Amino acid sequence: MVERSFTALPMTKNPLDYIHKYPHRSKRVLGIEYPQFLQLLEQAELKHNERKAEIE
Repeated sequence: MVERSFTALPMTKNPLDYIHKYPHRSKRVLGIEYPQFLQLLEQAELKHNERKAEIE
């Protein structure tokens, strides 16, 4: 039997801070590469702004 060690992420105030601080670890943490993560954030912000404009 192979013993595996799973370590938790270091305690941070915000998970986004961790990803930005350690972009090379984004694939392990999120399952996507850092550039893909940045694209996802951009798309989420655009969608948020669209919905916010609809409400106003």
